[in-house]
Amino acid sequence: MTVNKIIFGITGGSGVGKSYISDLFRQRGIDVIDCDKTARQVVMPDGRAYDELYAHFGKEYFAGDGILLRRKLAEKVFSDEKELGILNEITHKHIKRQLEEDLISASQIAAIDGAVIIGSPVEDMCSFLVGVVAERDTRIKRIMSRDSISEESAIRRIDSQPDADFYRQHCRYIIENDGKTDLVYEVENIMKDIEEMF
Repeated sequence: MTVNKIIFGITGGSGVGKSYISDLFRQRGIDVIDCDKTARQVVMPDGRAYDELYAHFGKEYFAGDGILLRRKLAEKVFSDEKELGILNEITHKHIKRQLEEDLISASQIAAIDGAVIIGSPVEDMCSFLVGVVAERDTRIKRIMSRDSISEESAIRRIDSQPDADFYRQHCRYIIENDGKTDLVYEVENIMKDIEEMF
């Protein structure tokens, strides 16, 4: 089997530890593109999605300098499934275009780290997916600590996202970030499989 470039996704809900898993892949020479950073780029005043977001959500979700008030918008969409769908519809296509440009210069094996890959245009870019899952209570504590938000807000965020079984159904590999699994071992096993694809 001859493969020119392998692109895979690293995905999972908020607070599962995707960033740590991505770092483990980076340490092994994989170019990992952070979808969250790309998402922040496309909503900046000079970004691809800015005008559409402003037109739909209105100026109340933007600061005086034009910067999107991400936390305020998150509070709105994580409690309103319809608005979350509209946000995703606007941003996903622009994120995909940006990722396609970024991947041109990526190494032979590259990964995309993103929470919302499954069912998005980004999934089509991936040869396979690595899902990261963790216990609900662990996720709540991580989100509260990382984002300095209340337990109620963290729970609302988790409840708006798919559960672990969803990732188990859609991902070729699952990494259980439960504090007991040897994460380095898991990543190295996936790397061995990838190397056999060439």
